[in-house]
Amino acid sequence: MKFNKLLLFLCCMPLTALYAQKTNKIDSVGNVGIGTTTPANTLNVYPAGRGGILIGNPNIGSGGYTNLQLLTSSDQGGFGVIQAVSSAGSTLGNIVMNSKGGNVGIGDSVPSTKLSVAGNILATDLELGRAGVENYPYIDFHYYTGTTQDYNVRIQNVLDKYLIFSALNGDIIMPVQGTLSAKKIKVSTSGWPDYVFSKQYELPTLASVKSYIEQNQHLPNVPSAEEVEENGQDLGEMNKVLLRKVEELTLYLIEQQKVNEELNRRLVALENK
Repeated sequence: MKFNKLLLFLCCMPLTALYAQKTNKIDSVGNVGIGTTTPANTLNVYPAGRGGILIGNPNIGSGGYTNLQLLTSSDQGGFGVIQAVSSAGSTLGNIVMNSKGGNVGIGDSVPSTKLSVAGNILATDLELGRAGVENYPYIDFHYYTGTTQDYNVRIQNVLDKYLIFSALNGDIIMPVQGTLSAKKIKVSTSGWPDYVFSKQYELPTLASVKSYIEQNQHLPNVPSAEEVEENGQDLGEMNKVLLRKVEELTLYLIEQQKVNEELNRRLVALENK
């Protein structure tokens, strides 16, 4: 009985070696093929379907093991997979790249930042910064993630409450194609027109204002409709212009009040004669 088993083993050895030679190969230039006898690279693993390379302990279902899998979904028309399994066994794990330093490039062979992407990024939920961590500013984008922030973009600066936008050469920083709605807008400006109430201010006469309107069809120092349609309007500057006109109008009313009081005084004097 023992002799028969030994004979069967010896007969199978050549077949096993022949099978290994057909599926695995080191070619004449040193390329290694596993699952293929025609390796196309230094190491070519061909599972002929779904599968690939596993680094680590293969007992993923028994728990307590960690591994990294490099897989293909199918032989043709599929996709590639890099998947980590954590120490809990079948629980999926995290993938860490350049944990000790260095940058990562996607489509960029010379990345100059921790992550450099040469192209577009598509994500259903993207967070920039450290959302949820106190005193760190962040931006997050939500799209149908099952949260109350769905379809919203949030920009938050917890530390100093400021959001700073800057541009060079007077460029438009944030163009808005549509309606901008806000509970409060604060515009910083200088040269607030309280100088109208100064004794040195020369209030234009109503006659000169009337003449200007007849010639130009708008108030002095106020942009015309054509100018606003072409260039838009600066809210800070326009508020200063409007306040200047209100203050000038107030001075005209004060002067008119003086005239009215003088006329009333004379009327009373005439009635008492």
